[in-house]
Amino acid sequence: MRSITAPPETAPVLGLRQNLAEFSLLVLVNAFVGGMVGLERVILPLIAEQEFGLVSKSAILSFIVGFGFVKAFTNLAAGRFSDRIGRKALLVGGWIVGLPIPFILMWAPSWRPPIRRRGGSASSERERSRTASDGSG
Repeated sequence: MRSITAPPETAPVLGLRQNLAEFSLLVLVNAFVGGMVGLERVILPLIAEQEFGLVSKSAILSFIVGFGFVKAFTNLAAGRFSDRIGRKALLVGGWIVGLPIPFILMWAPSWRPPIRRRGGSASSERERSRTASDGSG
């Protein structure tokens, strides 16, 4: 019977030149994350104002803060979940679930189809009055 032995451990190689591929990937990922944070700070206030009718700066700020908290707690849950099922499985599953979302939002004629609305809520009342006043509903 043949025994399987682990390869001998080697010391990590230090230096940017020796780790250029990993360093370049790190820079690229950080650029994308920075771009997403910039988009979040620019686009979310516009969405808050145009789609949800939030006009005061403090309401828009609370919208951004709420989004940030939800994102942080989702990342925390995803981290714990990845410890259980594995990071790759979670990433692939997330891509499978998330891939159609931009297309659903792009091709939706209004906010009604992609977002399940609760009858009688203030936002649905506001949307009904807005669509009734502009003749689209």
